[in-house]
Amino acid sequence: MGVLGRLFVKKLTTFSFEFDPSFEQNSTVSIIEDLPLPEEYHAWVWSLYYAKTLYILGNGHVSNGLKEHLEQWAEPVVAGLVFPLQQVEEASFLVLDREMQLMVGTSLSKTNVEAYVLKVFKPPNDLPHIQTYQPLKGYQNRSAYSVMVLGQYFINKGKNCAREIAFDVLSMRKYYKEIKPFAELNSTIEAPVFALKEYKSFFDELNAKLDGLEKQSREGR
Repeated sequence: MGVLGRLFVKKLTTFSFEFDPSFEQNSTVSIIEDLPLPEEYHAWVWSLYYAKTLYILGNGHVSNGLKEHLEQWAEPVVAGLVFPLQQVEEASFLVLDREMQLMVGTSLSKTNVEAYVLKVFKPPNDLPHIQTYQPLKGYQNRSAYSVMVLGQYFINKGKNCAREIAFDVLSMRKYYKEIKPFAELNSTIEAPVFALKEYKSFFDELNAKLDGLEKQSREGR
């Protein structure tokens, strides 16, 4: 991006994740969004944040624990992609962690609150990109959990986002296994792009099949 392009980059929003000092005991965390992010960017921003968090954490038990948890959640959701959303909801696939005590739009207002920040920017004629900020002495498990918090927040705002996030998780698993590991810098953008292309390809193919079946049905009448 040139100098002129950078001049017209627009900040879309800032997310703040505030962790209760006793988070490990009470699972209480707050998310604050200063401006509403357009829903069309929810899954994309989430996948960027997921990829960057894995990279920052590096290859270890916290990053791999986050990855395994999300992949186990995503598998049945993706397996039910062709079924009505109601069935996905009834199967409780819209919850990333049952123990999460999520507060929305409210600061915890306590001492020793640990906060993680995610800023979203939008260049002209391009997808958003992100910047992240973490406490100098932050906990790795809280950094990882903020990915879950953002995902749950987006799912609560729009249930269809669960399907796209789940698809992204499994597409990124494929990328990390077959192309580059998440500990490589390039994967922070390449893995989300890969997932976006896979998602579009899947639904283009699915819609083509459905159109073909509808055409056959009309011709058979």
